Amino acid sequence: HRLSAPSRALLARRRAPLSDWLIAWFLDEVENRLHEGLAKQYSNYEGNETFFKGKLVVARQIAENLVHQERSYVAYSQHDFSHRVNRALVAALNVLLSTGIAPSQTDRVKSLRERFPEEAAKAITSLDWSRIRLERQTVRYADALELAQLICSGQMPGLHAGSQETFALLFDMQVLFERFVGVMCRKALRQDQRKVLLQHGMPFWKSETHGGMRLKPDILIQGNEDSPPVVLDTKWKAFPSAQPSSQDLHQLYAYGRYANARNVALVYPGEASACALVAGAYVAPRHVDLNSSQVAKATYSPLHCNLAALPLLYNVKLSQRDWETRITENLRQIINNQTPGPASLPGHILAHGSAKAEPPCL
Repeated sequence: HRLSAPSRALLARRRAPLSDWLIAWFLDEVENRLHEGLAKQYSNYEGNETFFKGKLVVARQIAENLVHQERSYVAYSQHDFSHRVNRALVAALNVLLSTGIAPSQTDRVKSLRERFPEEAAKAITSLDWSRIRLERQTVRYADALELAQLICSGQMPGLHAGSQETFALLFDMQVLFERFVGVMCRKALRQDQRKVLLQHGMPFWKSETHGGMRLKPDILIQGNEDSPPVVLDTKWKAFPSAQPSSQDLHQLYAYGRYANARNVALVYPGEASACALVAGAYVAPRHVDLNSSQVAKATYSPLHCNLAALPLLYNVKLSQRDWETRITENLRQIINNQTPGPASLPGHILAHGSAKAEPPCL
């Protein structure tokens, strides 16, 4: 996935292996600069040439070419691509070619390196790095140069505050949590051979003049002969201590009805070492008395809607495999609705939209 609009922050840098995403980002920046056209500047050259250009350096001409009248020792200026910013990018590409990176990235690095002209391959020193000043024509190199400096120094931005301004990566935790739960659901149901779909679109509304709309539940687990479909809606926010958001419940109700599910659940990140579950169900519409705020006994619909807090805290005493096993076992309980049924809940719990947490899953 491409990175977009990284933020800036004062962070510490640390020596660490280069990450694939950083290399890919740098290569994207280099490719963009090549596509736009590399920066050029006037550079001074002096040498013993077979052509005459610029001015003759008389003292060196006498010393070098007294018996070689066909040569000229000249000094001249040339408008070329030897700008320090181009040499910095080439230096970083050379570093990548000398380190162990993925074969697909190696091919791309070689391809980009070959597109630079010869004068851009001149070695760049630490003094040259310190003399780089971004101007109107070179400000577009800012991100590429910062990445090139990290690559050449073998450093990565750290997680702690520091004195150096660099890019800071911000992740959309809602998307990250949704995909994590989706991946772990696939592991949990691998033996059941049930498909786990993320953001699967279901037709919801259609108009001949205004197009249509689709429902896209976060996680849809397809049913089989033994089990109906299950819908999970992930929420990266605190587990509700009282009633959940009415908007979340309305949304999940629509998902469940259109997926023909019998079990849906709101899945939150948990802080405890075990999974907390709250059993619930939607009230059957035909049993609602509009003239009363009370809900009659046994008026629950077949659609169960549970609340689950998935424990994410990593216990250092557990291996990663054991931690993943615990997560998948918790998800299997959530998917299979292994909680006390709504018939065992007092009527006022769902009537007022709150419930006490049931004992942990594990």
